[in-house]
Amino acid sequence: MITKKQILKIVELNKNKLKITGKIKHIIVKNLGTGENNANFLVTINKKQKFALRIALREYIEKNMKREYLSLKILPKDIGPKPILFDNSKKIVKHVYMIQEYLEGKHILYWDRKLLKIHAKKLALLHKKQYHYWGNILEHKNPNKEPFDLYKKFIKDVSGWKRSCKVIEND
Repeated sequence: MITKKQILKIVELNKNKLKITGKIKHIIVKNLGTGENNANFLVTINKKQKFALRIALREYIEKNMKREYLSLKILPKDIGPKPILFDNSKKIVKHVYMIQEYLEGKHILYWDRKLLKIHAKKLALLHKKQYHYWGNILEHKNPNKEPFDLYKKFIKDVSGWKRSCKVIEND
C-alpha cells in the first residue's frame, strides 16, 4: 500500500511544514492501525519528532478527511491533535493523506470523578462552537427532504468498499 520510501519522500518534500531542521538521518515508521477506511502510521524523525500520517483508503473518506482537517484547524486549544498538512494531489501515494501532530495517549480503565469532570469540561468546550463542515444526520440535505435511511447508507457504503477496498472481494 504505502512504502517507507514514499513516507520519506512525503517528509522530505514537507520539511518546512513539519518544522524539521537539518538533515533527516533516521526515520522510524510504525503502523498504528489499518481499517477499512484509513491507515494510520506513527512517523518518528531523528528519534525525536513524531507525527501521525493518516491515509484515506476509500474515496468516500477522502472528502471526510478534508473536512476533518479543516475542523481540526478550528478546534479549541488542547482538544485533539494539531493538523499539519493535507494532500489530495495523489502524486506521492495514490490516496489522499493528512499529517497531524502525534498525541500519545493511554487507555483509561477506570474513570474517577476527576477524570469525568475534566472530560465533561472538554466536551462542553468542544460543543460550544458550531463547525460548519459537519451537520446532523437528521438534517435534510437533499432537495427531496427524504429522511435519513441507515439501510440505504449501509448498502451504498458496502458498494463503495467493494470498489475501492482490496480487503473486500467482489462476488
